[in-house]
Amino acid sequence: MRIATLPSLATDFFATTLARFHHHYPNIDVAIHTGHTREIIEMLIEHYVHLGFVVGPLRHPEIAPLLHLKEPLMMVTHPQHPLAQSEHITLSDVVSQSHPFFLIDWSMEVKQWQSHLLASSPSSMIEVPPQTAYDVIIRGRGVALLTQAMVNQDVKTGRLVELSLQERPHLQRESLLMHRRADSSQPTAVDKWLCLFREEARHYCFAEPGDSLLT
Repeated sequence: MRIATLPSLATDFFATTLARFHHHYPNIDVAIHTGHTREIIEMLIEHYVHLGFVVGPLRHPEIAPLLHLKEPLMMVTHPQHPLAQSEHITLSDVVSQSHPFFLIDWSMEVKQWQSHLLASSPSSMIEVPPQTAYDVIIRGRGVALLTQAMVNQDVKTGRLVELSLQERPHLQRESLLMHRRADSSQPTAVDKWLCLFREEARHYCFAEPGDSLLT
């Protein structure tokens, strides 16, 4: 079985699915390939992979989503960060006191909101991959929007703090597990993967109406 994914999606419940799959089906060979969205689409069309995991929204005449997931984003920082000491935080506080705010390209909507937020103070923003933001924040510096799967356990144990902003819209990472439209059926190994993937993803995501994530 071959799966292609964006590097930023190859963590969290994707990684735990892979671990569980290997535990339950050690005799099934699995190959995970990473690439940009265009490369993943090409791998699907050329039958190089069975599944592709990409950030949505995405429409293509030859591929379709098996699962359409939306995962809440949490604005977090270190417990010792100055913003973590305040009960009431405004967006202007985030702009002026993040030191720095890590901008992550979760989606066009999220990136536009972050860019608009920091337009008055671009020097307070650093654009980084998700894991880089996490690694710096866990060491005591900065603020970022990170996925619930990435930080939920840290927030529960007190290693990170979620900042509550009434002015912040509900932001989320949208992801799609894609396959070729022409494939009316999947190999048994792919069906087994999908079963485990749904179980892992349901802890952090919710599905679009009509999707079978929660069934």
